[in-house]
Amino acid sequence: MIGIRRTRGFPLCVIVLLDKSDHGSLYSGMKRGISLVLLLVSTAVFSQTVIEKPVAFDGAGKVMVISRALRDQLKLFPVVGDFASARLLQSDATFVLEVTLNNGNRERTVLSADEADKLRQQVESSLAASPTSTINQKGRGLFLLSQLPIALAAYSPGLLAITRVSGTNAVALYMIGAAAFYFGPMYLTRHASMTEAQATMSVDYGYYGIFNSFALTTLFGMGNLFSSDDNTAWQGQVRAGVLFATSVGGQFLGYRLGRPFSLGQARYASLLTDCGMVDGLLLGTFVQTFNKTSVEGNSKVNSALTLVGSGAGGYLSYRLARQRNWTEGQAFITGLGSIFGPLVANGAFWTAAPNSAFDNHGLNYSSFLALAGNAAGTWYAQRVVRDVPITNGGAFIATGTTIGGGLLGGGIGYLISNAYSHNPSSTLESWRWIFGAGTLGVAGGFMLGVKLAKDVSAAAAYQGSLRVNLDLASVAAGAMTYASSRTFSAPRLVTISF
Repeated sequence: MIGIRRTRGFPLCVIVLLDKSDHGSLYSGMKRGISLVLLLVSTAVFSQTVIEKPVAFDGAGKVMVISRALRDQLKLFPVVGDFASARLLQSDATFVLEVTLNNGNRERTVLSADEADKLRQQVESSLAASPTSTINQKGRGLFLLSQLPIALAAYSPGLLAITRVSGTNAVALYMIGAAAFYFGPMYLTRHASMTEAQATMSVDYGYYGIFNSFALTTLFGMGNLFSSDDNTAWQGQVRAGVLFATSVGGQFLGYRLGRPFSLGQARYASLLTDCGMVDGLLLGTFVQTFNKTSVEGNSKVNSALTLVGSGAGGYLSYRLARQRNWTEGQAFITGLGSIFGPLVANGAFWTAAPNSAFDNHGLNYSSFLALAGNAAGTWYAQRVVRDVPITNGGAFIATGTTIGGGLLGGGIGYLISNAYSHNPSSTLESWRWIFGAGTLGVAGGFMLGVKLAKDVSAAAAYQGSLRVNLDLASVAAGAMTYASSRTFSAPRLVTISF
C-alpha cells in the first residue's frame, strides 16, 4: 500500500509500503510508487516557483519603466542615490519595486497591494499635472540645430559624391540636401523622447562616426571623402556611403546609450570616447616614428589605432558613466585635465630636455608625452572631483584659473629669461624659461581652480537660511489623539530649519 506524509526535507514525501503478501507484485508496486513520488514532488516544487511579471505604473499601461529623467520630473524615489531605472513586478497579490542603480546593482522592495496602489496613484497624479512628462523633448532643439553643421560639413558633400552631380546643379543639391538633413530628423523626432543627454550623445557620436569613416576608408586604401587623390567613381561613392553609415549609425547609438543618463553622465561618456579616439591617434603617431615604411603604411597604422581607441574609449566611457551620477561640472573639469595634461607633460619635458632632443626624435617624444599626459590628466581630474558634485560655475572658475595660471607663469618666465639668462640672444634658452614657468603656472592654476570649484559647489549646495514653519495639521492630529485616547502628544507645531 502507499502512504503519504509531510516531512521537513521536502514539501511532500511519498513512502511506499509493501505488504509481505505482495511478493508477486513487487516490481509493479515499486513502479507505481516511484511514479507517484516523481509526480507529487514535481508538483510541489512547481507550486513553490514564484513567477513575476512586469506591470505598469499607471492605469493606462504606458509607463512600464521609470527612467532617471522621468524620476526627476515626477519627483519619485528622492532618497535613492545613483538611480538609473525602476520597474514594478507582480506575483499573485504581492508586488515588488525593483530599482536599478547606475552601477548595475538592484534594490528590491516588497509592496502590499495597497502600497502598490498608492504608488500608482502618485505616478498618475504627477502625470496628470504634467501631461507631456512621458515624452521629454528638452534636448530636441539642441539636437536639431546641431544637425546643420553636420549636414553642411559631411552629409551634403557625401550626397554629392554619391550622386556625382556637378556644376550649378551641385550647388542647388548641396543646399537642398543640407535642408533635408535638418527637416528629416525634425520629422522623425516629433513624437520621440529627446532628453539633453540623448541629444548630446547623439550629436557627439555622429561626429565620431565621421572621423571613424575617414579611418576606415584610409585603412582600406581609399583615402577619405575629402581626399584629392584620383580615385574611381565607385570609390568616392563607397567613401560617402561609409561616412553615412558610421555617422548616422553613431547618432542612433548615442541616442540609445544616452536614454538612462543625466546630462552630466552623457557629457562624461562623450568626453572619454573622445579621449580614446585621440589617444589612439597619438599612439599611431608614436608608433609610426619607429616604422620606416611608406606614408600610406603610416596612415593605415594611424587609422587602425584610431578605430581601436574609439571602440575602447566608447566601451570604457559607458561603463564608468553608469557608476555614478556625474554632474556637468565634473565632466567639464575632467575634460580640462585631458586638455592640459598633454601641455604640462610636454612643457615639463622640453624645459629640462637636452638640446639634442630638439633635433632627434622630436615627434616621437611629443606624441608619447601627449598620449601619457592625456591619460594621466584625465585620470587625475576625474579622481579629484568625482566625490564632489561640481557646479557649472565652479567648472568655469577652474578653467579660468588654469588659463590665468599659465599666462601668469609664462609672463614671469619671460621676465626671468630677459633678466637672468646667461645668453639673452639664445632663443632656445628663453623659451625654456617660458615653458618651465608656464607649465608650473598651468599645474598650479589647475589645482587652485579645482579647490575653488569645490568650495563654490559646496557653498551652492548649502543653502543656509532660517525657516519657521507652522504645522497646523499636527495640531489637528494632536487634538484627535487626545479626544480618542485621553493621552496628550505634543504636536510638532513649529519647525525651525537652518
